[in-house]
Amino acid sequence: MKARCLNPNHKAWKNYGGRGITVCEQWLDFRMFLSDMLPSYQQGLDLDRKDNNLGYYKENCRWVTRQTNCNNKRNSVRIQVGNEQ
Repeated sequence: MKARCLNPNHKAWKNYGGRGITVCEQWLDFRMFLSDMLPSYQQGLDLDRKDNNLGYYKENCRWVTRQTNCNNKRNSVRIQVGNEQ
């Protein structure tokens, strides 16, 4: 999270920090990140941003399965057929 948003030399920086995705100042201290996110963590889950156009902060982050994380990408296309999505 921090490397992708803060380090212009990171391979994924252009898709994160390079497009304005930030890490809240509080989370630059790992203890504060743990304080906010550890209570809802379960083994095997990934950190995910609810809105991919916003940064990493408590209200925009959640723990999700890898499948949910893969589906929550900017380039995901959702197709609805009848009542099914």
